[in-house]
Amino acid sequence: MKLLSTFLIAVLACALNVFGQTPPEELPTIDTFLAGLNRTGSSKHIGDITYPNWARIHNNCPYDVYLWSVDADHNPLTPLHMQPGQWQHEPFRYISDTSGVAYKISRDSTLRGGIGGNHMHFEYAIRDNQIYWDISFVDCAKDATLQGGNADGCVGHERGIRINTAVQGDGYIGVHCLPNTFCLDDAYYISDPDKDWGHKAPVKGCPKGVLTSDMYATLCYDA
Repeated sequence: MKLLSTFLIAVLACALNVFGQTPPEELPTIDTFLAGLNRTGSSKHIGDITYPNWARIHNNCPYDVYLWSVDADHNPLTPLHMQPGQWQHEPFRYISDTSGVAYKISRDSTLRGGIGGNHMHFEYAIRDNQIYWDISFVDCAKDATLQGGNADGCVGHERGIRINTAVQGDGYIGVHCLPNTFCLDDAYYISDPDKDWGHKAPVKGCPKGVLTSDMYATLCYDA
């Protein structure tokens, strides 16, 4: 898996054991995101940087999904089971300047990767005091070209998928793949669209130096 195109490349693999722990306040519905609320979790210190906030994954789909929290050092065998409407929360974590974190999500309790596989990814990485994120269909899309691709096998795609932050303003850029659309500017369909297709990688994030806002990643956002 390629994360953040030319400079953040990692084979991501596993779950942090704090995933799913309860932050100080729960976010019961997607309305809290739309209202622009921000929640603070327990701090995580990496070098001179403190990461007090959370990655929040929301299953807004009308069906169950399974989630694996993956990075370069860990690869969980057992996924987290998420029922419709359920949230999972995890403090931001720094892995290295060349790798990040992937949340692999499937409707099946086992993973099958590669072209036409059965899982999509929410991904983020922290580098030089800046957070980046993206959506990846690399392990679920088929027949991908610069002109189009089939993401019907990607969980949540039929009802839209989004990553954003509660903070609004210049430099805070989310990604939003609308329902049943070919969203090349908002999701990876192949590992390196810049190199292979001459199309800019769909990586967005927060302004440099801003690591104090939660990341909200929602399946079936437009349901």
